[in-house]
Amino acid sequence: MIKKIMQIMLVALLFTNVSAGAQSSKQAGVELQKLLKALPAQSPLVGEMIFEKIAQESENTRILCNLLYSNPQDTLLQYAINGLAKYVSKSGRKGQRTSFNKSVSEVLASNANRNIAATVFLLHQLKLTATDKILGKLKPLLQEDRFVDPAIEVVVNIGNANAGKTLHAALKSASEKQKLSLINALGELGFRPAEKSLLKLVQGKNVPVADAAMLALSEFSSPSVIEQAIAINANKEKKGKIENNLFRLKTARRMLAQGDKKSAVVVRDQIDENTLSPHSYIQYLEIFYSIDPVTGFQKCLAAARNENSRIAVAAVKLASQNSNNDAVKKWIAVFSEINETAQPQVISLIAGAASPLSVEFLKQQLQSENQQHRIAAIQSLELCAKENTVAFLTEHLASVQNNDEIAAVFAVFSTQPLEGVASQLIEQKTNFQDEHLLATLQFLRQKNYSGDEKDFTNLFDHENPRIRIATVDMLREFASSALIPILFKKAQSAENEREKKEIFTALKEISTRANLADSLIDESLERLGTSTQIDDISFELQLLARLGDKKAIVPINELTKNGDAEIADAAHRALFDWSETHALESILPIAENTENETYHILGLRAIKRLIDGADFIAEAKVHYIQRALAISRTDEGKRLLLGSLSQVHSQDALRLALHYLNDDSLKVAAGVTAVQIALDDERWRNDDPTAQILHAVLKNSLDASSFTTVQNSFEQRNETPRGFEPLFNGNDLAGWRGLAADPVKRQKMTDEEYAAAQVRADSIMHAHWWAEDGLLYFDGLGQSLCTAKDYENYELRLEWKIEEDGDSGIYLRGAPQVQIWDPALNKGVGSGGLFNNKIGADKPLNLADRPIGEWNSFRITLIDDRCTVYLNDVLVVDDVALENYWQRDKKLYSTGSIELQAHNSPLVFRNLFIRELPATIDTSTVTLFNGSDLTGWDVVGSSEDSWFVKDAKLTTSAAGGGWISTQKEYADFRLELEFRVPAGGNSGVFIRAPRDGNPAYEGMEIQVLDDYADKYKTLKMWQYTGSIYAVQAPKLRVTKKAGEWQKMIITCKGPAVKVDLNGENIIDTNLIDHMDKSGSNPGLKRRKGYIGFQNHGAPVEYRNVRIREY
Repeated sequence: MIKKIMQIMLVALLFTNVSAGAQSSKQAGVELQKLLKALPAQSPLVGEMIFEKIAQESENTRILCNLLYSNPQDTLLQYAINGLAKYVSKSGRKGQRTSFNKSVSEVLASNANRNIAATVFLLHQLKLTATDKILGKLKPLLQEDRFVDPAIEVVVNIGNANAGKTLHAALKSASEKQKLSLINALGELGFRPAEKSLLKLVQGKNVPVADAAMLALSEFSSPSVIEQAIAINANKEKKGKIENNLFRLKTARRMLAQGDKKSAVVVRDQIDENTLSPHSYIQYLEIFYSIDPVTGFQKCLAAARNENSRIAVAAVKLASQNSNNDAVKKWIAVFSEINETAQPQVISLIAGAASPLSVEFLKQQLQSENQQHRIAAIQSLELCAKENTVAFLTEHLASVQNNDEIAAVFAVFSTQPLEGVASQLIEQKTNFQDEHLLATLQFLRQKNYSGDEKDFTNLFDHENPRIRIATVDMLREFASSALIPILFKKAQSAENEREKKEIFTALKEISTRANLADSLIDESLERLGTSTQIDDISFELQLLARLGDKKAIVPINELTKNGDAEIADAAHRALFDWSETHALESILPIAENTENETYHILGLRAIKRLIDGADFIAEAKVHYIQRALAISRTDEGKRLLLGSLSQVHSQDALRLALHYLNDDSLKVAAGVTAVQIALDDERWRNDDPTAQILHAVLKNSLDASSFTTVQNSFEQRNETPRGFEPLFNGNDLAGWRGLAADPVKRQKMTDEEYAAAQVRADSIMHAHWWAEDGLLYFDGLGQSLCTAKDYENYELRLEWKIEEDGDSGIYLRGAPQVQIWDPALNKGVGSGGLFNNKIGADKPLNLADRPIGEWNSFRITLIDDRCTVYLNDVLVVDDVALENYWQRDKKLYSTGSIELQAHNSPLVFRNLFIRELPATIDTSTVTLFNGSDLTGWDVVGSSEDSWFVKDAKLTTSAAGGGWISTQKEYADFRLELEFRVPAGGNSGVFIRAPRDGNPAYEGMEIQVLDDYADKYKTLKMWQYTGSIYAVQAPKLRVTKKAGEWQKMIITCKGPAVKVDLNGENIIDTNLIDHMDKSGSNPGLKRRKGYIGFQNHGAPVEYRNVRIREY
């Protein structure tokens, strides 16, 4: 009974939305209490109003801070104080900020020792707001070991000369711990008046303090002071850990960053390059090149021959900035002497230089005995061969034997216009071996090729069944109904069962597209009724099973009862292979009542397959699983079905799983299922409150051995957390690409230049990043790895492991970075900070790194430009704006890729998952249609009164002809709108269109149509809603019926075009792939133009039209 009660409580707790908040003290004033009860606010605007009201009374800040000391864990008070700090920190609120600082600092002065957590929290808030007027109040806290670090952070954020004086004064009477922190802060501030004090500390016997002083001096001192510090350190009996050359490197880099090349040369010339570690030598090369690119190139040319691969690759990468004809001659001359690991990078460098010597050199490398050289030459050829690339590589493909090289050839083809590639492949296919043909067919299918099916029908007779199957797979995407009788005949003669099934699937798709499916089914049923030979009957049954039409179920059910055992067996197996879920009601009774154990097992497997693939609501899935569990005769069958149940996250699913805890033979499987339903594995491992409840239920229901088995089943899981998508599949680099250019350089590139740069970047990527055993490895060479997709707002989870002295990071939206490094070499500052921030916090709140060689986990949330980071479940960045490193005067880019940084350090990643979050209200998104009148719009090609506003909707008189256009042109943007079409209605959204000519072709048209109208049932797929008209068909049909409002989002960035309809992505394409259609659709080449709506003779309505420009 106790177990049952616990199970009922668990289900209620897990699936009831209970909100709990901290209770604020009743000592607050009545008005303040009312305001606190309204927090958290329902929207940012309401939040601003609440904090404005709180800030109006300076006493409110004092009350909240004093209450926090009485209730230091009260999350509502913390939220209120933090929100108030953010509110007063914004520009134009100087008086309120001064009042806030005064109140908080006075409360700190009188209460600091009452509660450590409250004091630290308040100091963190002052980081947002403090000025030098409160420095006097902070001085006592700088003398307390418990508070010195957060107090220093406030002083450093103040950042002026007075802040430096305060830190310098505190140094005189500081403890060792305080000294270390104060010294680091003085270095960070670059406070030169502290030089003498720091030199004295270098001379002292306290080694950690002396080391810290050395590093601080490197942040701001002149070359003479640096050498003075080195001399002092060299003459000491007990020397520190700071190696002199490392000290000089750090100083030289700082001087270069400040534009002081002269001083950097003085320091550089004191460095003994022969004693440098590989990591330090790379920094030395960077300094050399930055000071003088000419001598720096010579230095890199020599370093490329270094036996250390890290040094050699870094040298080539650095020297690639100088890629003129003379440089190419020098690289070719010494190529055979280059470090072998760096040679592919040299090949790419020579190709990118576009020297007259480049093409001939690459042709030589294509014949090299070294496979990496051949691949690098393939991947780089486009950079110098230009328009001859496709013809040359297609001819070369016939001689390629290695699968990696074949893949490299097709990777280049993917950057070229499809029409040209396809024609060359078709011309050469008679010269191809099997692997070349397979790659060709797979490539054309992936690129949505839709040419002449007759070019490939001869491959139906190929001796290799893999090629026959691949041909069917490719043709079924676009083939006409003329192929149906050919495929039917091939299916009849097919000896390979998989081949036969693939043909049946193709017949289903082609006949459905041509509205001939009913005829195909009727003809098959007619043949079935007249056939007498078992082979003919089996053939028709298999065809009907794959077609999966409901009307065929009844006659096939009857055949399962046929007196001929062979016919009955074929009918049973057809039902078990049925492609649609309506077969469940036929299969369940067979599985329950049959005396044939094989049919029972096959029936259960068919039920599981159909349930797993069904688009059912949770209740329906649980219903069918429960029925199947009830008829299963074996524990093995029940475990199979519990596996299906584990994917259904509902109260009914959990109740059903918990029911089987009482079955000794199934209790472990039931326990695992219950955890999978109720929790993701991270919550289970981290023992959150829900996990604790489930722990209690399972411990009460299971013996110790079974409970341990359930626990262990989650130890090595690599499953996608609920609500997330995997970024890395564990097997290969699908979904990733090499870093072609930073955002600023990318904006300056043409589409052709970017495509060529991407080919080169991908060649470097494959040389240095790879997947193995579920892990993503980087060898420390090459360049950064980027997601192929751009992201806006998201939560990112990943795990990483780095080596000693390692350095890397995670770029968000293409901007650096969430830091990864070895804290030992960075003054004990841990990973997770926003390293490149200059205004906001750049260091982590806590040191949370695990020892070198162990796995670390990140949870990174990015909303708008605000970033929060948890390292190993410790908060290290709390809602800090990530600054735009590339363009400091601009806000962080609104979208961009996620990058894993290459920084000359080997590292490993695993378990990379992402959950995209809704877009925030963004002032950069503006309304295009105001809902009142046609302000900002012009009618083109029709009378002015053909478009008008009615009930806040933009609509047309349906007179037909013309369109309505924005008065402004747009290039890259995200356009949101809602539309409603009447029965039989037709319209379209014009993008990047000129005012002259037909905007559907001179620009582009995203189709808007009543897809289900009878008069449109014979249209081409590229004519339906959401298509890029005459260019790209939608990959999904998600349109609603006429008369219903539908939401469309169109995103254009350069040649990339995406269309989302009713929450589903239906177009995600690159216009470069469609340049074969640019003759009839010249608008494919346009990157800027007007936006508008088509008047096609139907009263279509538009509303909520908003745009954000990129």
